Amino acid sequence: MDKKNIMRLVILLALIFLVPNQIIVAFLIFTLVVLVHEFGHFIVARKNGIFVEEFAIGMGPKVIGVKGKETLYSIRLLPLGGFCKMLGEDDEVEDERAFNKKSVLARMATIGAGPFFNFILAFIASLLVVGIFGFTDTTVYDVEPNAPAGIAGVQPGDTIVRINNKSVNTRNEINLFITVEQGRALDFQLERDGQLYNTTIQPVQVDTNVFLIGITMQSQRGNLLEVLQYGVYEFRYWVRYISASLRMIFTGNVGREDVAGPVGLVNFVSEGYQAGVQGGALNAIYVLLFFIILISFNLGVMNLLPIPALDGGRLIFLILEGIRGKPINRDKEGFIHFIGFAFLMVLMVFLLFNDIHNIRTR
Repeated sequence: MDKKNIMRLVILLALIFLVPNQIIVAFLIFTLVVLVHEFGHFIVARKNGIFVEEFAIGMGPKVIGVKGKETLYSIRLLPLGGFCKMLGEDDEVEDERAFNKKSVLARMATIGAGPFFNFILAFIASLLVVGIFGFTDTTVYDVEPNAPAGIAGVQPGDTIVRINNKSVNTRNEINLFITVEQGRALDFQLERDGQLYNTTIQPVQVDTNVFLIGITMQSQRGNLLEVLQYGVYEFRYWVRYISASLRMIFTGNVGREDVAGPVGLVNFVSEGYQAGVQGGALNAIYVLLFFIILISFNLGVMNLLPIPALDGGRLIFLILEGIRGKPINRDKEGFIHFIGFAFLMVLMVFLLFNDIHNIRTR
């Protein structure tokens, strides 16, 4: 290791020891999520015979590099994210192992593997949440007197089956529907003594973006089959959560204070972890798993958006190539990806200043 890399390693270790633990945890979560994303690209690229030049943990200048049989495995100075550099990914290379020489399906599988691995990570974390902490189904345990649910005829022992004609299986899904509708009346289908009945419930607002209908449920532990079953339900909840969040963003129903960039996310995760630690080790584990699911799911979905420079944008070009039977001009595609990258950088700068504004005005 040369002097320059030794200095970088010293700086990295100094950052680790000087930065507060909760911020380190936030960076580690981000790194894990991005690492899994890039590993998806890496493993599928290798399976398709694509030469991977470098697989890196972190960003910025290289601190440590180990040359494998073919690939350089490196640790970078900034402990955030990582990348998988493939031969011929961004330019024309006359090599049978280059990315650009593989079939459309092989390239689509390689590009799509990153988000797919993020969804796998989110699902595994969902299973761990259900397996360790149990689950809460939709059976009503208690109804508050004179609350909206009680007025609508809901009784303890009833099971909520559907809301607005969409199936629900967990308390989280019920809460999501109530929050998304922002106080609007909801059509409930419930089961009582084997019989289905319908009722309409009007939630009441008790705080900003907090709406209640006045029911409680009980958390419970399950066997292996139930853990798998409710792990799937938990995963579905996050699909609905992210979908609802995107709809709110694109319809302008999200305020400036609700939008977070990298600084805001690190601050959000570090504060959440710090609060979790105060509740004990088990609570801290729950918070860690919660953020892994949230960030991994977000990264997977955001990367599939059809924006140039993202995986989704690259998939659009590959789909067009498959339809046309020939690739898009590489220079034109590269320019479009550059425009997309520039847009993302401008967005990141805006989010950075927005994060600083939100932190200063809290």
